[in-house]
Amino acid sequence: LFERGFRRGQVPLMFSQGFNPHPKIAFAAPLSVGYSSEAELVEIEVETGFDDQQISRIFSECFPSEIAYRRHRIVGASKSLMSMMRTSDYELVWSLPEAYCQRAASLLENFEALSSLTAIKKSKGKKDKTVELKPMVHALKLIKTEGPVNRKVVTPTGAIASEQCDLHIAVTLNAGSESNLKPDLLMDALA
Repeated sequence: LFERGFRRGQVPLMFSQGFNPHPKIAFAAPLSVGYSSEAELVEIEVETGFDDQQISRIFSECFPSEIAYRRHRIVGASKSLMSMMRTSDYELVWSLPEAYCQRAASLLENFEALSSLTAIKKSKGKKDKTVELKPMVHALKLIKTEGPVNRKVVTPTGAIASEQCDLHIAVTLNAGSESNLKPDLLMDALA
């Protein structure tokens, strides 16, 4: 999407070297499938002499209307955005069977009192390891509880009706190249 939009806007992108050159476009903290965001940080490398004041026009003319341009900054030769990232804020909705809702809400409200929270982090091509998650959670707050709601839940044996509740959570987690906690790993550990 971004490569195509910049190409349409005739942005003189820099390309990697080698057998299969690709444009130098990188997202600071790419989201997993199923997540949406209010803002994404993207880093592009362009040839010297590009008029950066054209970026706003290029986004409005060459990108889908759902992709809104907010602002840009020229950083010159520096560390990558990913290496400068420290935290990300998330708003999560945790859907649970009604029977577990009170226990889960209590766990979230008393998160600071937990002495430890661990999970097994799976890595491609590497050995799974147990990770302490608590230091990677900078803030966690239960915003509201909704429910019960009658929903159909898909199980291996078919769809069944289930009373569910939704816990709305605001959380700030480590994000970046040095320490990174994905929301789904935190939710798995809390479950």
